[in-house]
Amino acid sequence: MKRLLRILAAVLPAVAFLAVGEVAVRIGAWAEPELLSLPFPGEDKLMRPDAELFWALRPNLDIRRNRKRIRTNSLGLRSSEIETKRPGEIRILSLGESTAFGQGVSNDQTYANFLEDHLNTVARDAGRGSHFRVINAGVPAYSSFQSLKYLELRGIDLQPDVVLLYHEVNDYLPSTIRGSDGSELSFGRTDAQLYESRTNAARRVLMGNSALLRFLDLRLARYRIDRFQEANVEAFEHGIGLPAFELLPRILAVAEDGYATTTEIRERALPQRVSEDERAEILEAFQRFCAARGIRLVAIHPSYNESSRHRCLLTEIYDRQGVPTLEAYDVLHPPGVEQAKYFIDSFHPNAAGHRRLAEALAPIVLEIPI
Repeated sequence: MKRLLRILAAVLPAVAFLAVGEVAVRIGAWAEPELLSLPFPGEDKLMRPDAELFWALRPNLDIRRNRKRIRTNSLGLRSSEIETKRPGEIRILSLGESTAFGQGVSNDQTYANFLEDHLNTVARDAGRGSHFRVINAGVPAYSSFQSLKYLELRGIDLQPDVVLLYHEVNDYLPSTIRGSDGSELSFGRTDAQLYESRTNAARRVLMGNSALLRFLDLRLARYRIDRFQEANVEAFEHGIGLPAFELLPRILAVAEDGYATTTEIRERALPQRVSEDERAEILEAFQRFCAARGIRLVAIHPSYNESSRHRCLLTEIYDRQGVPTLEAYDVLHPPGVEQAKYFIDSFHPNAAGHRRLAEALAPIVLEIPI
């Protein structure tokens, strides 16, 4: 009995202290974020929040953006409905960022659509009995981590024979480039770290039921951000063959009166969405996942309007793993052609650029034993 009393005497003050802290935080409404990120332009019409992937395309869309028609199927993919796989059907799952999605072009002008048409034309002319189906699972602003998670959680159910990757610049962008639900809890984390924090069941229960824990988590997150501000800010663009470009501020501070104001936070000092070590791990995870299931991996090394031809971690890993790779720079910047001919803006190919990518990809795909 005395031992029990001693334990209670030690524990009860701590419990009382935590209870008082919990009540104080709730009354003071101190467990709310002080920093928020701006939404992507048109995000509410095109995309929806996703508990596992952060965001995804809305299903069953039929809208126009910049006079280009965007349609999605019931799975939220920019493809026609996915039917039961037929005998002799070869499926290619196209994963990637906004170029893979087809930013600025219509559904029938994406390289996924052109590739399907081109492969089936070649197969028909050669008398082959196979039929190619290219499924466009690209999503604007996706990182390689998000595409890996999509493949593991949902894409594998589509029974792909080939997985096609298009990823580069989004991996290097700061952690604020993640849609409109960001706060200080996400700004100090890479995509992988944010995913782990959001999918940890025990953590979700604790944070959902304790205002005090949410308050402490927010304070720790703000401390991390302040520490990041002391770090050197390097121009990540040079490592991927791009000139330095401006990043529009995306963080707003929520004032006590509820109005949002700009902040002094240097967003380039925040973590990249995918760290260097994570980038290598993700690409190797793609290879392992596909190899274990007999899926062939094919990559496009992206090229943007102002890109220079370059070697980087992506090309090194693809070479080391023996991944068939299309160098997009050679396709979108042919000698003697005006630099911007195949682009609609700084990052996205126009319909002619998409067609060229598809025509260059087709021989690579056809050479793969499937």
